[in-house]
Amino acid sequence: MQITSESTVAPTRRLVSADLGEEVILLHLENGLYYGLENVGARIWKLLQKPVKVGDIESALLDEYDVEPETCHAEVVTLLQRLIDQNLVEVTGP
Repeated sequence: MQITSESTVAPTRRLVSADLGEEVILLHLENGLYYGLENVGARIWKLLQKPVKVGDIESALLDEYDVEPETCHAEVVTLLQRLIDQNLVEVTGP
C-alpha cells in the first residue's frame, strides 16, 4: 500500500512501548524483538499513538523543525514504511 498524506497510521496492538525522553523503545509481542527510535523518529512515534493522518504528522514536524516540506514528507514516509514492514504500524485509507 502506498503511503500518502491522507493515509491514517496507528501502532499495531501487538506491541508495547516505553518513552525514555528522546528515545522510544518498542517490543513486538509476537516476535520478541526490540526496536529503538531516537530524536525525530521518537517524536513521530509519539504523534501516532492514536490513529492520525500522515499529513498531520508532517504538519507537526514542519512546525517544530527547520525542514523543507518535500524532505519532511519523504523522510516520514520512509520511516513509516520501515515500521509497517516490521509490523509495528498499520495504515488505512488512501
